Order: sequence, then structure tokens, then C-alpha cells
Amino acid sequence: MARLIIANNEAPSEADRIRSLRAFHIRQGDNLFAMPEEQFLNMFRMSKAAVVTVLEELSYTSLANIDFPLHLQLLSTLAYYATGKAYDTMVILGATRRSAKLCIIRVSKALSTSLWERYLNFPDNQQIVNFKRDFRSVAEISELIGCMNSMEVAVKRNIGTEVGFTRLDYGRQFMKVLIVCGPHLQVTHIIVQNSCTDTDWEIFRESTLCSALEYGTYDSSLLLVDSSYPSQPYFQRPHDNPVTLAQDMFNLSHYVTHQITNEVFSLLKRRFPCLENTMEPIFPNNLCIPVACAILHNVCLRWASPMPANNFNRPPAENDNDLRQHFHQQYFVEE
Repeated sequence: MARLIIANNEAPSEADRIRSLRAFHIRQGDNLFAMPEEQFLNMFRMSKAAVVTVLEELSYTSLANIDFPLHLQLLSTLAYYATGKAYDTMVILGATRRSAKLCIIRVSKALSTSLWERYLNFPDNQQIVNFKRDFRSVAEISELIGCMNSMEVAVKRNIGTEVGFTRLDYGRQFMKVLIVCGPHLQVTHIIVQNSCTDTDWEIFRESTLCSALEYGTYDSSLLLVDSSYPSQPYFQRPHDNPVTLAQDMFNLSHYVTHQITNEVFSLLKRRFPCLENTMEPIFPNNLCIPVACAILHNVCLRWASPMPANNFNRPPAENDNDLRQHFHQQYFVEE
């Protein structure tokens, strides 16, 4: 804890208290940056150089005017992205759970609103030529400017309860995250919805990107989608029932190119395990967290931040078959 030096037994003023707390938090943040690079990467999922880059971008936002130092706000939020739990944020900040969650939502919104124009944007007319060329080099499909796919992200919600052997509130809800990827594993567009009841197409057709494609903003450019989408002039779907060798070969090329989205999802979940584990809820909602993670993913790509070696605090998988086999050997051994 921060220690105040009080002269003449006088109570410290509010300004002295804030000054002392700021000095304490700055020292604590400096200690975190003093970690070895590998340990820092595994705990905060980004290299020190990438974190410093993000800090420079955030220094122009309102976060710089909050009592907690900016670098401590960012590191504590990255700790939440690493686990999906607010406990590590509480420890780093030395704050209550409520204050920790408030910090997480502030930083996530700042990332979503301040960095997207630089690090997450759909290709413009100058970039489209390069996108089409690079997509064609993957599996010879022409006119592509993006691959689209979706994933579900779980958020803890108390929608059930159990009383007897123990007292437990349980349950979770899902956000649907619709992502458009570029040829180099970058995220170029993201849509997050708080419910998974709608199909991907129902979500996408309400988006501004869909409107731009329908109005011909991108001329003959196409998005690569799976067979769950309807036929549209701006979609490149696989053949539903291929009957010729040429159609089979096209479907194979489609499959190979569409794997870009699966690789992006894998990278996102590995770097930010909160997208794979069940996240603690953040008031008012967690919608900006997948967006912030996608932006930070692009930052890491641009600045060549290495991938963490492990999935931080991943809960161990339980194999019920092993447990069942142990039970059989213990109690049902043939004599």
C-alpha cells in the first residue's frame, strides 16, 4: 500500500492522498515493465514494444486524465483479456472489483473508438488492388477483398441456480462475432451482437458494409462466404452440389481460402483467451471487448509482436473417460 508521510500528526489532505497513490501506482507499473520480456508477453499477451505503441495512441484520449496511470490502466485491462476474469485487474490496480471493471470498460471503449481508424479499417480503392492480388495468390480465386466468418464468445450470466450440496449461481450467454479478414490475417471489419439467435446473414444484411456492397461502392469486388449465406452478386459462395471437376476444384480453392478466417480466430483466441473462456460480465455489456481484441491483434501483426507461448491460466481439461476407467479398475476388477 502507499504510505503517507504525515508531519506534526496532521491528517493528509485529499491532494496529498491522490499524489501518494499516483506515485505508488507509477512505481507498481514500472515494476511490471521490468519483467523479463517472455514473462511480460505471457501475462499481458503483447510485447513491451506493442504495448508502448498502444500507450502512445491512448495518450490523446480522456484516459490520461484518470487517477490511475495510463500504462497501469492498459496493463490491467490486458490482464483481463488474458483470462476473462477481473481478479488480476483488481490486483494490478489495487482497486475494488467495481473499479477494476470500470477500468476495463473505459480502456476497451477507448481502444474501440480511438484506434480503429488506424488499425482496423476496410480496404480503400488504393488497397483493393493489393487485396485482390494477395487473395488470388492463396488459391487462385479472383476479385476477393475479404473472407467472412463468425464465432461465438461466452459471457457469464446468472441464469440458473443450484442449492443443496452447494450454493451456486450458473449460466452463460453468447455474443456472436462476425469478422471480415484480409489476406494477411488482419481483421478489416467486425460486427458484434449480444445474441446468437440470428443467423450470420441476418446480422450482416443490417450492416453498413452490406449496404455499401449493395450500392456498388466496391464495383465487382467479392466477399468469400460459406454456404449458409444466400446467393448475392457481392458474395463468393461454394457450389452446393458440384457435378463437374471444375466445380469440385473451385470448392477446394474456396475451402483453402476460407481457412484464413479459421486461422484468424485461432490467433485471436490464443493471444486473448478471454474470447475462448467464459468472460466475466462488464457493465453495461461486453460488446466492445472483441472489437478491442481485434484492434490489438492488428497492432501485433503490424509491429510483429510474437505470439505468447502458452494460454495464460487456461483451465485444465478434464477427461471423463480417464476418470471412468480409474473407477472401473478400482471397483470392478475381475478375480
